[in-house]
Amino acid sequence: MQTSFSCDICYCIFFSTVNGKDGLHEDKESCLFTSSESEDTVEFPLPGKRYEDIAEFLCCIYPNILKTITDNNVEVMLQLGNEFGVKKLMEKCEDFLVRKLENGNPIPHPEEIINGLCIAERYGLETLRKTSFDRAAKTESELLENVKEFWELPNVITTSVFILRLKLLENCDKKIRSKINEVNIHCSLYHKGERSTDTLCTKCFACIGKSAVSELKQVM
Repeated sequence: MQTSFSCDICYCIFFSTVNGKDGLHEDKESCLFTSSESEDTVEFPLPGKRYEDIAEFLCCIYPNILKTITDNNVEVMLQLGNEFGVKKLMEKCEDFLVRKLENGNPIPHPEEIINGLCIAERYGLETLRKTSFDRAAKTESELLENVKEFWELPNVITTSVFILRLKLLENCDKKIRSKINEVNIHCSLYHKGERSTDTLCTKCFACIGKSAVSELKQVM
């Protein structure tokens, strides 16, 4: 049976060369891995950290390993990357979350979208914030409201999401109305024999329906 440790631990990092070249802190991004030239080993305490999380963290940043960011480790890696100032790891995690929202097929679940907003707010991740906003604005309001964490976000964020959604719907409505007027004029001029009284012909009705579906897809 695998044992999970949650206690104060201490890690020793061994460097193959001085100054961190070819070593763990390749770009010296994090003060966590700073050492002097005379040191072969750096020892530092990690109070309250789990052994499994630190081991995963090191595997995700060590140049010879660079373990993949997944759903199982992304939030812990964000926490540790932020705590120890590892910018590249933060960017890697943000990229993973953004790609999940952008390439979601089917459309990401509302909880994933709200989670993206929460994480972006917590760590100041601008690209993730924008992507999450766009996804949230194209999600039904009722679905967002049913996610508990949505109401734990700052009021300015929830309000901004609803305002953006309203603007998208208003823009969609304007385009559909404009298309109806355009098709109506065309039909009255060129399809008189196919019209029934003042209504559109079947072909033009289908044209409007196709256009409306296309526009609505842009806000869903």
